[in-house]
Amino acid sequence: GFHLPAHHKKNEAGGYHPPKDDGDEEDIKISEEKSEEKKHHWGSSGKNDQSERDEDKEPEVQFKDPLDPVGDRPVIYTFYEDVGEEHTGMTSEHNVELINAWAKTWYEIGWDPRVLTVAVAKKHQEFDVFDGMLEGLPFRKFDRVCFYRWLAMGMVGGGWLSDYDTFPLNKVKWNGNGDPHFIPNSGTLTVHELSKSGGVPSLVSGDANEWFRLAKAQVENAKSHDTQPHWSDMKAMQDLFQKSDGKFYQMEENVVMGDAMLRSEKIDRDLCMWLRDKFAVHFSHYSMQKSGRYETGKEGARHRASVGRSWVLEYRKTCSKFEDEE
Repeated sequence: GFHLPAHHKKNEAGGYHPPKDDGDEEDIKISEEKSEEKKHHWGSSGKNDQSERDEDKEPEVQFKDPLDPVGDRPVIYTFYEDVGEEHTGMTSEHNVELINAWAKTWYEIGWDPRVLTVAVAKKHQEFDVFDGMLEGLPFRKFDRVCFYRWLAMGMVGGGWLSDYDTFPLNKVKWNGNGDPHFIPNSGTLTVHELSKSGGVPSLVSGDANEWFRLAKAQVENAKSHDTQPHWSDMKAMQDLFQKSDGKFYQMEENVVMGDAMLRSEKIDRDLCMWLRDKFAVHFSHYSMQKSGRYETGKEGARHRASVGRSWVLEYRKTCSKFEDEE
């Protein structure tokens, strides 16, 4: 079976670049300009053409290779593989737009956003064993790919993982006062969005060994549910939590659901005071549909880049006036 490394050592080599797709040599940059390329890759270096445009007021973010050492900023990772529109209702262009909005919103409050792919997970010496345990299971491609993100997080040395529809609210009050290596709860894996079932992994933190521990446990759990047509990493995680009486990992209420925010008539002082100690807001497919603004979750999902970012920017602008209140 799949085994954890006896002593995990962070890969310090840096400079890893995912394979180029179809000869596409363009770097991904954060900009408002719509790319004409259908395929993208993350972690390339180069000049950002948008940086010289005076009219572009958005923060410029250069994606670093996910295996580069941590610098002065704490790193926030997300995971992305293009699995096709039929699985998520999102085209490649919609996903890239959302990742760009996600990255800007983290970068401008002090974080270093980086994008993980399956290629990072494949660097594990026993990836083939891990992958083989998922082989033949009747899960959707999207669900299968999501198991790889836990392995990828171990390979970068652990830290923070965010879904790219999870937007941060406040500045770095909750990451060790700016210590870029800080992981809460002494590195114990922590799911930061509360749910009765065992949490939602929209924002998760933990050290490398914790990410490897969950990766191994989840894929073994998936194997034991091989008759299920739909079994995701979240379902596996929640099943492990329930069977352990809530002891398999920690769960906290630091992420709020996007639909509750979008249904608010306005961002007022009461909302600001309630959210001041929260970490982020999760604009999931479900929350967009539940918000009442869209007829379907698919329609709402495709608007998350603009809706999520504009809501958070309005929140920050409005709530800044109440920062000094007790």
